[in-house]
Amino acid sequence: MDSNLSLPFFFPVDIPVMFPTEQPDISLLSVYHVNQNGGPFFKTYTDYPYSPRWSGDQMAVRARYFIYITACFLKTMLMCNVLYLGIGDSGVDIHLRYSSH
Repeated sequence: MDSNLSLPFFFPVDIPVMFPTEQPDISLLSVYHVNQNGGPFFKTYTDYPYSPRWSGDQMAVRARYFIYITACFLKTMLMCNVLYLGIGDSGVDIHLRYSSH
């Protein structure tokens, strides 16, 4: 990961019994961001690029790239002073928080 990405994230990966036929779920967990209930931010991704025909190395490279891009996006949103409040059926619900400085 990028050394400039100074916010720690956890990316639990749920590998299904039928792997590699079935795609693993990759989740994003951050204790530095909260959902609408005040709990840790947690989102599961199931729609990232994946093919059971790829080699194990190619699967790992593409998953790592997806994780990197997702973490960079979250970091950018935080730098722009955007606060994630939760995940709805239509995606991420975001609300702007204005700083006083």
